[in-house]
Amino acid sequence: MIWTWILLMISTQAFAEKLVPLVYSTELCECKAMVDAEKNSPLEVKNALTISSLAAEANAKEKFQKLALPKDPKWEKIRDYYLAQMELKDYVKGSKDRFLAKNDPSELTKDFRGKKLNEKCVTIAHTLTDKKKLPALFKTLKEESCRTNIDPQRCLQNGLTENPKSYVLEMGWNNCVVNQWSVSNSDPDHLEKAQNEVKRHLIKEKCECGEP
Repeated sequence: MIWTWILLMISTQAFAEKLVPLVYSTELCECKAMVDAEKNSPLEVKNALTISSLAAEANAKEKFQKLALPKDPKWEKIRDYYLAQMELKDYVKGSKDRFLAKNDPSELTKDFRGKKLNEKCVTIAHTLTDKKKLPALFKTLKEESCRTNIDPQRCLQNGLTENPKSYVLEMGWNNCVVNQWSVSNSDPDHLEKAQNEVKRHLIKEKCECGEP
C-alpha cells in the first residue's frame, strides 16, 4: 500500500513537471491554462490561439512566414490564408499608388499571386482613364451606395459632388479586387474549428471575457 502511494506521488509529480503555464488573449477574453510540454509546444499552442491578433501586428508578414504553429496541414493553410490577406493589402496599395503617379490603368490590372483579375475589375480600371465612361460608372456606384440610405435622393445629390476618379478607384476598383481575392482565398479549414482542436490539449483552462 505504501509503495503504491509512493509510486502515485512520483507519477503525479512527474506529470506536474511537464505542465507549463500558458497565458493568452483573444479579442474578448483573457485566458490561463496549462499545457503538457512533452505533447504540445506551448509556443505553437499560443500562436494558434492568438493568430488573428498576431496577423494585425505591424510587420506581421515577415513574422508569419516563420511563425511556430501546430504541425498539421490545416495550420499551414491557415497561415497561407493570413499571408494572402497581407499580400493583398500590399498589392492594392501599391497598385493604387502607381496608378495615381502614372495615370496608367495597366498598373491596376497586374496578376495577384499568379492569377489574373476578373473582367469586372479590369473594366473598372480602364474606365478610370476614360472621360466618357467614368461619369456614368461614378453615378452608378453612387446610386448603389445610396440605395439603402434613409434619404437616397439627398445622399445621391451630396455624393455627386465627390471626385469621380477617386470614388471609382476606392469604391469601384478597390472593392472589386478585395472581393475577388478575399472570396478565392477564404479560410478553407475554418479557424474556429482548428482552434477548438488545439484547445482540447489545454488543462484547467480559465477565461475572463468582456462584452462583445
